[in-house]
Amino acid sequence: MTKQEQFLWIVQTAIIVNAVRLSAGTGNGADVSDISLTANWAAISDAIRASELIPADMDADAAADDYCTYMLSNERRAETQAHGHPLPCPEWFARS
Repeated sequence: MTKQEQFLWIVQTAIIVNAVRLSAGTGNGADVSDISLTANWAAISDAIRASELIPADMDADAAADDYCTYMLSNERRAETQAHGHPLPCPEWFARS
């Protein structure tokens, strides 16, 4: 598998696992909208673009962690609460 394929596999799996966890009611104060296709469409569609932008010195799992933490709304809320300020988009996949 290429790094891009590994990233996409990890992101896909993370989105599915996150939806299952949220639907079971065990996730970070999320609501039903966090598990809808509409709510996750940006993360799903932007994953392809992000997979093409992974820095050469970053491995697929670190990139996927950055990506999912920012793109999955319940994970972003948890990180924002933990740090006390909004989580910035990682520079490597931010739109300019």
